[in-house]
Amino acid sequence: MSTVVWAEPVTVAVDTSNPPFMYERAGKAAGLYPELVRQVAASAGIDFSIVALPWTRALMLVRLDKVGIAGIYKNSERLRTLDFSAPLFVETVWVYSLAKNPRPYKTITDLYGLRVGAIRGWSYGDEFDLARKQGKFMVDVADSDANGMSKLRAGRIDVMLSIGQSAQIVLDDSNDVVASEMPLREAPVYLAFSKSMHMGPLLTRFNQALGMLVSDGRYNQIVASVLKENP
Repeated sequence: MSTVVWAEPVTVAVDTSNPPFMYERAGKAAGLYPELVRQVAASAGIDFSIVALPWTRALMLVRLDKVGIAGIYKNSERLRTLDFSAPLFVETVWVYSLAKNPRPYKTITDLYGLRVGAIRGWSYGDEFDLARKQGKFMVDVADSDANGMSKLRAGRIDVMLSIGQSAQIVLDDSNDVVASEMPLREAPVYLAFSKSMHMGPLLTRFNQALGMLVSDGRYNQIVASVLKENP
């Protein structure tokens, strides 16, 4: 472990309810992204304090220059206001529907006219966000994948958008819900700070340490180890 070289502790927020990637367990931030950020920060000599917050609150605090945020997607709006690290991980988002009434997905137009379940505060990319803004489909927000899948099973929505690993935890071995053959998108996630916080030098140091973790094999070991665990 490197000696801490960053002058002050830096607070980084993650989501409370997105297992296995980031969630709260026993009052602490847990999951893949907190663990990756901790390990990279330790190698980089950066003192990070990682807190689990509701995602919408985490996004608000980022805009207020109070915290950094991990596990966030890029979109055109965020690129104007945030500085991003190198990718932490690449998530694959699938379109889930009931097996008795499957909804094929190939392009965004396949969602038109549907009731689409999405996680509160999430951006699913510029194409999705634009279609949502234009009212091409109705979005029903959920606080978690479990909440969204319950709505799907109850017939309150037609499809639910979910990352594969997160959906697997919720669905377990059940076969009443199926994933689309094609994903909605493959989306890298990042560590990010408001541009007005001037965290460029910190992100450069973080990226260098992340690259070393990847090159020496520790990154793959961390990912494999954490994703084996269920919250």
